[in-house]
Amino acid sequence: FLPGNNDDELKGKTKNFGLSLGFIHPHWFSSFGYTSNKGYYLENTNDFFPDWQTGDPYVQLPDMKVSIFEGLTGYSFNRRYSVRALTIQTERQLRSAGTFVPVAGYRLYFVNNLSDARGQKSQNFEVTLGAGYHYTWVLKQTFYTSIGVTPSVGYIFTKLTTRAQQG
Repeated sequence: FLPGNNDDELKGKTKNFGLSLGFIHPHWFSSFGYTSNKGYYLENTNDFFPDWQTGDPYVQLPDMKVSIFEGLTGYSFNRRYSVRALTIQTERQLRSAGTFVPVAGYRLYFVNNLSDARGQKSQNFEVTLGAGYHYTWVLKQTFYTSIGVTPSVGYIFTKLTTRAQQG
């Protein structure tokens, strides 16, 4: 129904599904989500087919699926800093305040390409730890702006399987 979103002939069909849930306690906050996407295309089709031109159909991977389970948990040290005002806008931050925010992120995702008999599948687990600082400036109690930075380090464990062609 959106103009310009009628490119299924060129790029193929994509199915998307997602759910997310969040919790905010006085200091703790967490979010959890699930996303599933099926049907991809190669934007760099001309790397594989030099004769390809704009307007020609892209290489399509209709049976490639990516599923993601992810979460984030953090802790705000300053009780005068409103995480709710920043994230879900159910509170107002009345005075300028900043807070130190350590966070832990975790993600389990699966990539499975069934579009090709020799396709690959991977199982990936990612964990990150970060330490950040966020600050909200309040102007006249009716307008506020926030900024934050959270440098993180992490690890990804990947199990990759390449299917062999029978024959």
